[in-house]
Amino acid sequence: MLIHFCISTFFFFISLYFWWVNQIPFELKGNSIKSKLTNALSSPPFILEIVLFILGIFISILLLATIANVISSNLNILLKKTSHIFCHIFSWLIVILLILGMSSYEYPELFYSHNVWSQLKVLVPTSLLAFFFITYSFIIKKNRVKASLILLPIISLFIPSLGIYKPQTQFKHKNVVIIGIDSLNVRLINKKNTPFIESFVSSSIHLPNSYTHVARTFPSWVSVLTGNYPLTNHARLNLTSFDKLDLKENLAYDLKEAGYKTYFSLDERRFSHIDQRLYFDNIIGPPATAGEFLFSKLADLPLLVLTSKLPFFELLMPHIHNNRAVWSTYSPEKFNLKLEREIHNTGLPVFIASHFTLPHWPYKIKNNDNSRSSYDKYFHSVQLVDKQVERFIAHLNNEGLLDNSLIFLITDHGESFGRKIDLPKNSSNFTNTAGHGTTIISSSQFKVLFSFKEYEGGKLVNHTTPNKELNYALTDIAPTVIDLLGIDSKRDFDGKNIFKVQQQRPIPLESSLKPMFNKLGEIDEEKTVKQTVNLFEVDSLGKVIFNNQLYHEVVKSKQRGVIKGKWQLSVFPEHNNNIYITNLQKDILYNQQTLNNEELIAELRKSFCHLFSSEIDEAQINLCKSATQKPDSFGR
Repeated sequence: MLIHFCISTFFFFISLYFWWVNQIPFELKGNSIKSKLTNALSSPPFILEIVLFILGIFISILLLATIANVISSNLNILLKKTSHIFCHIFSWLIVILLILGMSSYEYPELFYSHNVWSQLKVLVPTSLLAFFFITYSFIIKKNRVKASLILLPIISLFIPSLGIYKPQTQFKHKNVVIIGIDSLNVRLINKKNTPFIESFVSSSIHLPNSYTHVARTFPSWVSVLTGNYPLTNHARLNLTSFDKLDLKENLAYDLKEAGYKTYFSLDERRFSHIDQRLYFDNIIGPPATAGEFLFSKLADLPLLVLTSKLPFFELLMPHIHNNRAVWSTYSPEKFNLKLEREIHNTGLPVFIASHFTLPHWPYKIKNNDNSRSSYDKYFHSVQLVDKQVERFIAHLNNEGLLDNSLIFLITDHGESFGRKIDLPKNSSNFTNTAGHGTTIISSSQFKVLFSFKEYEGGKLVNHTTPNKELNYALTDIAPTVIDLLGIDSKRDFDGKNIFKVQQQRPIPLESSLKPMFNKLGEIDEEKTVKQTVNLFEVDSLGKVIFNNQLYHEVVKSKQRGVIKGKWQLSVFPEHNNNIYITNLQKDILYNQQTLNNEELIAELRKSFCHLFSSEIDEAQINLCKSATQKPDSFGR
């Protein structure tokens, strides 16, 4: 057994070495990743994560060695004690071909994947030989314990999750379900592209003029949960430190206090680190830790990508599978299966907040033609997420969780590809406008899906439809839920119950960090890493967070704007704080000097200055320094 363990260890480290030397080198400026990891090593949770992952590697190596040992030993018995060297060579030939073949077949985009290994004429005979020699142990009554240890975890992959769940009873409150879709441009929602989402929207209360305040996932979801603007809840950027947030000021806390079981699921938590600290009982998805940034890269190693699929290994190496950030191993169907295994009707009212990130950059997915253009890959991912949401809602319905419920279908933000359709007319001097959160004048980025249904006794409740001509925002979800459930909340919200909105309100907008782009107008990953790596640090819990010392400097440089009615005022620090006015109805952008409407500009300016009054001096918002900061008739 010792020789097989040594060979298995050599196989792992030689594959690690050749993978490592072929990685794209990131020459990082300033504080390097090395120094950040040095800081992280003072974090006990991060150290524990490393220990568990190393344990996972050790057991993976041991499992591979055990397979080779059983095959070699049984072969030796079958051939009546032939040469040990021949048996060892033959067993490792089978094992290596099996590992390379299975990983290549299942995950064709990995570093070691190749169609030579994954050909069925190679993979099938190899698999049958391995299965024969392992199960041969039960015939000759040798190595049966080792063979069982090999086969049991593999068999467990095909055993469905079983459980006995209590039927739903009459609760004091209805279930609350918020389903989010990442980076979905609302223009793509139609019967052809997104048939399920379109059918949901057409039978729901759909508010077409709805916006996010910051077109990034974490600020958007914190706005959903708190009902407050990023200005108020302080989640202005992705990976904002939780030290800046009032953790009890959120919907999950209110509903947990009312007796709800709370779930939050997200298949890509790299830049949205919502967890149990926001009063969710169950977090479903990959870990939101510094370790995820590191260990998820090891998905390229054939041994780890296969063993990490086994149930036990999910506790040790949860970074590799069901993680949208590791697109080469991510399966929408398997993530749905994970949700179905963990979310059930237990007889308690539930609050479920689930977010699907398939349409997020880099738009790639395993077993797909990833040589296509970015937009073609994005479009395909939108079609796939439609099926993913359909399956998830079907599961909730089968569990009886929608019979008495409030259900919201939303997007956290949209997505722009820098096309003419993504920007208002007269905006040709704006560059690098692809992605999301890059420019507040792009409705493709800031307009969101806002669709709502209420069920009672399995039947759709007919509400008086809110005025669809008015503007709404993601901050309106929490106060709507609180009012409809009749929960006595002593909190004030920036948002408002959608059924109580009677007139247009000013809605603040903010940009976020801009990634770096290449000559084709696509995100340049290497340059973006170089630009932003120094903005983040690792906290005492092993989480990657925005550097607190740099946080205010980045916030100061944001584009800021306000939407009121059919008009938007935008201030661009990178354009010497120039002011732009957008006619949202006609989709036309004006420079302040070219719009001959002083009364309109004054009204927009007043709303803008009131909303951003707390940071006029710090952010050097010159247009407000001479303005009277008094609440207007629509202000808070």
